[in-house]
Amino acid sequence: MISQFNMGLQDEVSTMKELQQKEEKLLMAALHLFNEYGFHNTPTSRISKEAGVSTGTLYNYFESKEELINSLYLFIKQHSVEYIMNGFKRTEDFKEGFNRIWTLMIQWGYENPEFFKFKESFCQSPFIEHLNKERINEQFGFLERYIRDAMENGIIREIERELFLAVVQGIMVSTIKYINKYKPEDCQTIIQNTFDLLWNGICNR
Repeated sequence: MISQFNMGLQDEVSTMKELQQKEEKLLMAALHLFNEYGFHNTPTSRISKEAGVSTGTLYNYFESKEELINSLYLFIKQHSVEYIMNGFKRTEDFKEGFNRIWTLMIQWGYENPEFFKFKESFCQSPFIEHLNKERINEQFGFLERYIRDAMENGIIREIERELFLAVVQGIMVSTIKYINKYKPEDCQTIIQNTFDLLWNGICNR
């Protein structure tokens, strides 16, 4: 009986892994095609063909093309969060900790250029307006709390949330694009220079 149970459990785990692999295969096929041809010029039939599955199989995983696009964005967003969390250690010194987060965010961008390209296209598209904002915010909730605590403790200037995020995002994206385009030998110096530029604008002197 136990042996039969274990075999059944192994079959279930194997099936789940197979489903996850197929879903990720669809997401990666969509990533390649969206980056190459754009959202509107990439039909689901093309994505399923690229992934080596039928269009019907695609719709078993995603109810619509929009859901596929949103799922890919959330997948990439989660990938960046895990990258940052794996490399970040909270310290007593906020500037040191924020500098580390800044470095990790930019490293993720130039180490994952296809993910970064899709993320930028998505954020400039109408799809971002239809996405559940709570799902986006919960992924980076730790960072927002970290920054809010620093504002409340007078370490950095109290700046309206949307403005603060826009400034950080703008400098970060520009830095990643610069590195991806020019491929400098000393990326760390560029990352540090842009952090100093950002820090001088937000710190409470």
